[in-house]
Formats: sequence, C-alpha cells, structure tokens
Amino acid sequence: MGKNGFFKGSHSWMNGESRVDFNLKLETDLYIAGDFQDIVPYTGVIQAIEDGEPVGELGRFRLTHIARYDADMMESYDGDYLDLDEAVSSLIDDEEEEPLSLWYLDRLVVKPECRGKGIGSQTVDRLIRFANTFSCVGSLFVVRAEPLNDEGEPLALEKEGFDIKTYQVRLERLFKLFSRLGLPFLPINPPIKTFNSSEPKPLWFYYDLEKNYPPSPFISIHSGFWN
Repeated sequence: MGKNGFFKGSHSWMNGESRVDFNLKLETDLYIAGDFQDIVPYTGVIQAIEDGEPVGELGRFRLTHIARYDADMMESYDGDYLDLDEAVSSLIDDEEEEPLSLWYLDRLVVKPECRGKGIGSQTVDRLIRFANTFSCVGSLFVVRAEPLNDEGEPLALEKEGFDIKTYQVRLERLFKLFSRLGLPFLPINPPIKTFNSSEPKPLWFYYDLEKNYPPSPFISIHSGFWN
C-alpha cells in the first residue's frame, strides 16, 4: 500500500518581475499502515504551483529514511547505498546504545531551464527542516553530492560527453551550495583532494539533527511553512 505525502509551503523565486511558487511532494510504495519499516525510500517531485494547483515539474529528488541504521543490514542494499557506510563511519559511536536514525539524500536534479534560481538550495533547506521535525536521539541528515544528468543519475563522463574538468566545476558549485546551508563535509572525500582527483568522486555532507537548525537563509521569500 503506497502513501503520498505533500509537504507544501510557498517557496518561490523571481522570474523577471513575476514570482514563481513551488512545493515539494514525497511518494513511497513502502508504507503499510501500523507497520514499522526500517528503510523507507521516498521519491520526491518539485512542483511549480499556480493558483494553489501544480502546473509543472521543476525537478526531482530521492530521500531515504533509515530508522535503525546498521552496516550489516545495508550490505543487501549495495547499489542504492554505495559508500554510505564508509561515509558515516566517522559519525558512529560504537558505544552508543541507541540506534542511529538517518535521513539520506542522494539524488537531487533541477531541470536545466530552472537552474540558477535557488530551487535546489531551498529544496535541501526544507527537507532538512522536515527531517528535523521528526528527528530523535542520534538522528543525522546525510547528503551524497555529485553532478547528475537530467535523469537524476550520476554522470557517465565518456558516454555523456563530459570530461573530468567539467565534472569538477559542477562539483565545486555543489560544494558552495551545501556550504551556504551550513552543512559540514564528511572526511571520506575531502573537498580539496576531490576537486583535484583524476577520477569522478562525490562529496558528502551531513547535519546533526539533534542541533537546532539555524534560521532559513530563504526566510524572506517564504510566505509559509509546511501545511
């Protein structure tokens, strides 16, 4: 039994003299009423809104909630959670009795014609605030940041006509985006070393949801919060 979730707010950007509003929608097929799920993957849509109704898609993302993170359990999910265990190992306290609850954002792509308008930044900001609302002891929000193609998949450089320099330029833009949001990077791939690597590698960021998330840098253009 699937479940759809609408996380609405008045997010916007200025397009010339007009304001374009959008909201976020989460969907999952792994929800059973009254049944606890350890891993719930959500597919998300960034929707343009006009007169309160969705009128188009601006982008997509993938967010997974892992209620009780366990490295051994994740081995059976290799393809979807590649390198996640190594990335978060520095954050795990082996003596901690409470299991780690983790929100994992590994896909976020905005349509080419909609880029450069702050949609990606606002989306990440709102997803962290959403996760923070449901956080518990030992909760983390982790981001795998890497250049994606228009379908939301990692760039296959040779196949898609990109070189490593183009990849690194895009990676530096992502670094600036997440740094602006105040997310520390994880040591699995230090930025300076990653920017100079001859192979494409992602950057990793995180936020400790036990902390108070700072005021949104976009508060001046938000006219509402989640409904």
